[in-house]
Amino acid sequence: GSQDSLVLAYIVDDGVNPSYVEVAETPLGTRSFTFSNPPIISFWEGYAKPVIWTDSVDFPGWYTYLAAEGIFDSAVKNVNICAWVSQDYTATWSSQNTILGNTDAYEWIDPDGTYGTTLDRTFVGCFNGTDSNLYCMSSDDFGVTYNPEVAIGKLPGLPTSQAVNPEFA
Repeated sequence: GSQDSLVLAYIVDDGVNPSYVEVAETPLGTRSFTFSNPPIISFWEGYAKPVIWTDSVDFPGWYTYLAAEGIFDSAVKNVNICAWVSQDYTATWSSQNTILGNTDAYEWIDPDGTYGTTLDRTFVGCFNGTDSNLYCMSSDDFGVTYNPEVAIGKLPGLPTSQAVNPEFA
């Protein structure tokens, strides 16, 4: 819950039940982890590839952001990008916000996120396996809602398989 914490996000998959995201937080220099689980949609097949980041530690109370792939139906490649926000140093999480996908048949994959201090915006980027484009979304309200996605486009001459896994900095 401070600048001196280590926060991890990972997938728990027992091979029987749907996979889910778990977050662990510990003060640096200790091995005393506190665990939390963002709310999930239980009838989905599971979750994958979580990413976690914070906004500016210059704020009196900073937020923690989490995005992951939400696998609705892997047989038809219906994968969504889901997002959560914690306002209390990962102790609790907002409800799941499906920011890309939901009922469309697209394969939204490989999310990444960052916080832009200039305009106080949160950004989430991902790859769309259906149309092979990179996309970006931004939030002006600290992850509560997101603006419509913007296609960044394909890089000329880059094979589709190598365009996956965008990194924001």
